[in-house]
Amino acid sequence: MNKGDTTLQTEYIEKCRCPKGLWFFKIKWVRKIFSHKKERNLAQAKKGIYKFFRDEVVHLEVFVKRRYSNRCLVLPVNGNQAFDAKVYGPRGNLAEKIEITYPQDGKAIADSTRKMHERGYGTVRVYSIGEDVDALIPFIEETAIKKSHKDYSDCVLTFVLDFDLPYPEHKKEYIKKVKELGLKIGHIHFKAKEVCFLVLPYKDLYYYQPGQLLFKDHRKRGSVGLDI
Repeated sequence: MNKGDTTLQTEYIEKCRCPKGLWFFKIKWVRKIFSHKKERNLAQAKKGIYKFFRDEVVHLEVFVKRRYSNRCLVLPVNGNQAFDAKVYGPRGNLAEKIEITYPQDGKAIADSTRKMHERGYGTVRVYSIGEDVDALIPFIEETAIKKSHKDYSDCVLTFVLDFDLPYPEHKKEYIKKVKELGLKIGHIHFKAKEVCFLVLPYKDLYYYQPGQLLFKDHRKRGSVGLDI
């Protein structure tokens, strides 16, 4: 990779990095992309490799920093296989695979992006407390049902839950909404090693069991060493 490169390539992404290294990679490319109008527009519209970068790699970076120690190595993998990354333990063993899924209102986001490119700003939405989480539920449930029909027995299936960071005084209401997602989709059973929700505003992990509230992973960030 040359210092002057501004176009993201698959070969730049598909390299083994520790969680901290993946964070540096993401920060570097976000800066590169958004300093050039053409690449910025492609990234905002999620064209080509930028869809994988924005929907999977950017969220993968947050997830692996939250879950794994820096002794592990992470390999993002682009393509149609049933996972988005491999995780290797300190001894070089393949320890886990990760599937990242990002439920969202794709049509609304695409429309907002189009307006942003045409007029300079996208769609402005105003929500009451918790309404933005409620608005995601149909998309989460639809995605979860689709994922339940696939075999992720060797994967950590991770749903990305993304909404604007609420005011601190509203955090309890939002955490309650997050936990209740476990009941909203409690009828769905997955074939997965683990199923979790990455709550982006707080960078926290919550785990799923059918018919139960989501429960938070209280382990120290980056504590999973995978010494197996």
